[in-house]
Amino acid sequence: MYLNRWLAFRLSIVGLAVLQGAFLGDQTEAERNVEWLRCLLLIAVAPVMVLFVVGIQSKNPLSAEVWRYPAWSINPFLFAEPLQGFHLIGVSFIGFGSAAIISQILQSNPKLTLMTDVLAVGVGILIGVYLATLVYRRKMTGRG
Repeated sequence: MYLNRWLAFRLSIVGLAVLQGAFLGDQTEAERNVEWLRCLLLIAVAPVMVLFVVGIQSKNPLSAEVWRYPAWSINPFLFAEPLQGFHLIGVSFIGFGSAAIISQILQSNPKLTLMTDVLAVGVGILIGVYLATLVYRRKMTGRG
């Protein structure tokens, strides 16, 4: 069975993020209470930041003429296709945050603030990636 090297690389990065989150333990000085308003703000701001950076890249002459939709089998370090990197970053943040939240809940003294913030940023980044495929659809190649 053939495993694409970029798929293996991306899965390794996300796996390492999940392990890091799961074994974070009590090493953080974060508060105990989750600030839901801050989480919503992070989810709202992250897509704007992604759209801003991707918008600049869409006008960059070194950017690829056509961008591919984010895929697990594509090199995430292609500066000519910024959505690939943002996709990996967003998924890694979600993996880290989710594993850390579960790990902290299973502990007797959970500290969830930092973990929920990381999860919120990851969700916001993926929302930004999705919105970028809509806003810059003229630059996107057909799926599949």
